[in-house]
Amino acid sequence: MQPPCPDLTKGPPRSPRERLAGVVHLPRLLDKARARSGGRLGEYIYPCPLDQKVLGFLELEPEAVAEAAVRLSDDEMDAIEAAASEIAAKYGVKVTPVACDITTEAGRAAVLAACPAPDILVNNNGGPPGRDFRQLDRAAMVEGVVQNMVTPIELIRAVIDGMA
Repeated sequence: MQPPCPDLTKGPPRSPRERLAGVVHLPRLLDKARARSGGRLGEYIYPCPLDQKVLGFLELEPEAVAEAAVRLSDDEMDAIEAAASEIAAKYGVKVTPVACDITTEAGRAAVLAACPAPDILVNNNGGPPGRDFRQLDRAAMVEGVVQNMVTPIELIRAVIDGMA
């Protein structure tokens, strides 16, 4: 579900007092990131100095958040945070959820910034939706190879030497 792109040329983003996943200002920050991607930022700035402070606290890059914000609704982000909390509680481990498109350089950079030296690397990209191969053109096949083969190889190459 693609989240709506707010039009900040006609009205303000959400209050900086609103919370998402327990973080104040995050809904406002996401509104501005989504509006910027839709060309509707108006007089607002993304990332403004407060956005940068929140992103720094969360150890996130502004471009990676903007990329994820246009793909994920607040409900989906809450679900990701809830799943991370459940895994952390069940297994007694630190879980750092990163919402991004792992097939992009920015997405991989966001993941590696959150965990630059993993002990175990698990990629759950999911790939393109399944369909009859006779319906695939060359571009769709190449995109499937990038999503399901090239992306994991790039992640492995980025971390393998530190895993030895």
